[in-house]
Amino acid sequence: MMAGSGSRQPSDPGADLYRLVEAYSALGNHRTGTDVDGATRDWFAAEARSRGARVRTREYSVPVFRARATLQCDRADIEIEPLFYSFRGEGETGRVFVIGHDDPHESGAQSFDSFLEGALVAARTEGAEAIVIATQSPNEGLVAMNRAPGPPLALPVFLAAGRDFARLKSGILRLRFAGQIETGTSANVIAEFGAFGTGRSPIVVTTPLSGWFGCAGERGTGLAIALSVAARLAVDWPVRLVVPSGHELGYFGGADYLDGSVEPFRAVLHLGSCVAAFGAVPRTGKAGRGDLRVVANLPDAAFTAVSSHLRPVDLVAERPENPPDPACWIGESELWCPFLAEGDFPMVSIAGTSPLFHTREDQPEAATSPQLLVRMDQVVNRIAAELVP
Repeated sequence: MMAGSGSRQPSDPGADLYRLVEAYSALGNHRTGTDVDGATRDWFAAEARSRGARVRTREYSVPVFRARATLQCDRADIEIEPLFYSFRGEGETGRVFVIGHDDPHESGAQSFDSFLEGALVAARTEGAEAIVIATQSPNEGLVAMNRAPGPPLALPVFLAAGRDFARLKSGILRLRFAGQIETGTSANVIAEFGAFGTGRSPIVVTTPLSGWFGCAGERGTGLAIALSVAARLAVDWPVRLVVPSGHELGYFGGADYLDGSVEPFRAVLHLGSCVAAFGAVPRTGKAGRGDLRVVANLPDAAFTAVSSHLRPVDLVAERPENPPDPACWIGESELWCPFLAEGDFPMVSIAGTSPLFHTREDQPEAATSPQLLVRMDQVVNRIAAELVP
């Protein structure tokens, strides 16, 4: 029997989640303080309202780095990205110090700031007038680096793809650049689901809104699953979905939200980068395991339950050795954990990286799939249910 023209077709959860990732990624380069940033907020607010949320925004001022640069090697154009806040003004030079960086995801012992400090010293010793850092990544592409606002560096710094490192080291270079830092605005999105005003403090679900390039796997998967979790969890308990911008600027928006009038909450579920990206979750048939982590500050029974929910995707929950210490946490959950010094509460953080992390290639068809999204959505919803009293 054929369905009537007015009948509602059954929903496909995986396809619905993937549609959200596609829509987010298609908006453009998700940098804080840009037109794309504003369009992304409007899109996300509309998606939250369509699921029954009451939505507001919290605006803040932010220094916006606007720059352009071109680099030629033996007269051939090379892809580069200016490092945020590394310079002001404009210039042209052939005296460029080229260095490779084999840990752009900062998985080793040396931080990027420490690496950068050493590169600046070496470059100035050689009389260079600019630095190009070739980022070595699994796909050999250009890996963008997060950086908080700050004063210009001793030399302007630019990022290039790892695959171009050898030719940059041996070729004749010509670099042109211009940049400035302006006062701009952005805003965090706060969406409330369920029954507020009943005396029950809400559960916070939080995931960042901004990032690098299309960031389908990095940000889009977390945003899609956060909407799903918030709507389902609100059936049993009020939920405040906190979606800050400014992630790539040292968690700028999230810090602004928490530095203001902190609203009461009962528990926190943080969904960080790559929660459903190929390479960040095992058994995807793509790119290996990645490094998706789950850090959970929970009572014993809930921790055991969460560990059980993670087994189907071969993930293991970690307990923070010192819950109020940001070093024990991952991503923007670092901003929330100091509240644990004031009183214990349940908090779970899920975040990691993928081979496409912070690259232009982080597009929906390469980064994730409806099948992977729905699998991780089911896991995260089960974890979230453990936060409900």
